[in-house]
Amino acid sequence: MTFEAENYNQNISRGGYSWSLENTIPGSSDGIYLEAKPNNDANIDTGYVSTSPETQYKINFNQTGTYFVWLLQSGLPGANSAQSARQ
Repeated sequence: MTFEAENYNQNISRGGYSWSLENTIPGSSDGIYLEAKPNNDANIDTGYVSTSPETQYKINFNQTGTYFVWLLQSGLPGANSAQSARQ
């Protein structure tokens, strides 16, 4: 199963940050991508579950089992970027 990050079911803003659809960097899949804004060089290394923006996805699996999440991420040189996935 594959899907694009911008096809989320819910986009939740938190802590003054939100995910924004952008199209200014060439080479992104389908010409669009998600960017967390504002990029003010904040380092959120604790409490990020309750203070960082979030996108949620509804995925239905036909079979129980172990599944892996693979993320493709790109950032501009010197840009601060991170992600996490949870159930």
